[in-house]
Amino acid sequence: MEGAEVMPNGITFIAILSACSHIGFVKAGRCFFDKMRTKYSITPKIEHYGCMVDLLGRAGYLCEAFQLISEMPFIANGAIWGALLSAARIHVDVKLGELALQHLTEVEPHNSGNYILLSNIYASLGRWDDVRNIRKLMRDKGVKKAPGGSYVEVGNSVHEFVAGDNSHLHAERIYEIASEIDLQLRMAVGK
Repeated sequence: MEGAEVMPNGITFIAILSACSHIGFVKAGRCFFDKMRTKYSITPKIEHYGCMVDLLGRAGYLCEAFQLISEMPFIANGAIWGALLSAARIHVDVKLGELALQHLTEVEPHNSGNYILLSNIYASLGRWDDVRNIRKLMRDKGVKKAPGGSYVEVGNSVHEFVAGDNSHLHAERIYEIASEIDLQLRMAVGK
């Protein structure tokens, strides 16, 4: 892009920082984040900071990610705290996970995924009392986990399936076939 003398904009840098995050290029991400300000006079927006928190967090630079949140000129939103919580899950950092959830319950109090991430951190450490406490907290606050679902296209018709929902016109037959497949798979692997 620079070789073609095309001027990047804020969206360009979101794409670049996101790419750096997903491939683990921390040094390059830091360089681009700095360059957008110094070379291109683009003031980073909260989305750019979110990309940087994600980049640093995924790479294990949790303290630096938290420091960036503390120093950014914005109030952190759910995406920022969510990126930090996800990083805490990846790197099993209970204290940071708890801190992130504390902030997330203020900005996204009914997002069940946030509670589940912290619960998963506890579970990975065998802290089953804490797992139960998170589930109880969710119940007490009326936070419900969204059921899983999928879509299947048959012919020119799309069918939606949601966990625990038996309202499909052919639900009985579908469950019979699913049970047969399950049985055959279990027999194939010897269970």
